[in-house]
Amino acid sequence: MNDWIGPAVIAALISSLVSVGGWYAGYRVSLGLERHRRLEKIRDFQIALRAEIRSELHDLQAHDTPEILASIEAKYRQVDSFSVRVPSPARHAVFEAIVNELHLLPEEVIDPVVIYYRQRDTIERFVADLRAPDFPALACRTAARDVQGLHRNAPLPAGACANSCRGPR
Repeated sequence: MNDWIGPAVIAALISSLVSVGGWYAGYRVSLGLERHRRLEKIRDFQIALRAEIRSELHDLQAHDTPEILASIEAKYRQVDSFSVRVPSPARHAVFEAIVNELHLLPEEVIDPVVIYYRQRDTIERFVADLRAPDFPALACRTAARDVQGLHRNAPLPAGACANSCRGPR
């Protein structure tokens, strides 16, 4: 009976155990690498989103001043045929590129980012309305009221998204 437990069987058993151990070690290393890549991707997404939001907030603060809106309002009152020309908003390329992977980000980052882009979408729709062919035909009072509405609704809190994306800097 003991004849079948020879050196060849013991060697095969040891070889099998070493192979299983190697598979397990390889699996653990690949899990660690995958986790590391995922964390790096999340970090990169947060940095890119923060940069895009900061850029947008900078543009809004630089070009959406009360003086500019007051001068537009005054022109509507003074010139009957005046119609504001609103440039198309810049594309938000970073958000468009990662929107399908937004679920990877932590919850405390997703919420303010979604709120920000929802506000941005509202502004884009408002700008589209202002750029519509029938907008100049509106009564000056209505157009002036719409411009005032843009001023009340468009400003975003300066630190709203910058403070909420407190990831890596």
